[in-house]
Amino acid sequence: MVSLTNGFFSGFFELSASFILILLVKDKISFDLNSIISFGLAIGSFECLLVAFSKGNDLLKGTFLEEESKKLCNYLSQLIGLKYYSYNVMLPAIERIIATIIHVSTRGFLFISLFSGNYIFLAIALLVFIIADGLLGSYYYVSGKFLRKNGYILFYLEFSILASVSLTLFIIYIAPWSDSVL
Repeated sequence: MVSLTNGFFSGFFELSASFILILLVKDKISFDLNSIISFGLAIGSFECLLVAFSKGNDLLKGTFLEEESKKLCNYLSQLIGLKYYSYNVMLPAIERIIATIIHVSTRGFLFISLFSGNYIFLAIALLVFIIADGLLGSYYYVSGKFLRKNGYILFYLEFSILASVSLTLFIIYIAPWSDSVL
C-alpha cells in the first residue's frame, strides 16, 4: 500500500506541476506536438542531471526508501568487472532513457486531456506514475527485490514494457490532435 501511495503522490505532484506551468505560460507559448515532446524531454533531462549529480542515495535520504537504498548502494559498490560496469553505468543510463520516455508520454497524456477535454488521459498518465514509481520503483526497493537473483534485470524489463506501452498509447491517441495548438 505504501508503494501505491508513493506512486500516486509522485504522479500527482509531477503532473500538477506540469499542468500549472502550462496554464501559466500557454498565452505566451504555443503548445503543439513538438512542444509536448520537448516539454517531456526537458523534464526527463532535468531529472537525469539531478540523478547524475547526486551521490549514492542522497536523493532518498529521509524517506522510507533510505535503508533499502543503502543496501543497494553497498551491493553495487562490491561488484567487479563487467558486472560492475553493467549495473553501475549501463543500467542506470538505460533507466534514465526509459524514465524520459515515460516523462514524454505522461506529459503527452496531459496535453491530450487539455486538447480534448477528456480527463481519462490524465488518469492514464497518473496510472503510469503509480506503476512506475509505486509498483515498480518503490516496491522493488521496499521488498528488497533489487538484490534478489535477476531482480535488477526484471525491474528494467518491466519498466521498459511500461514505457513502451505508455509511448505507444500516446502515439495512437495524439493523432487527432497532432496539428492542434493549445
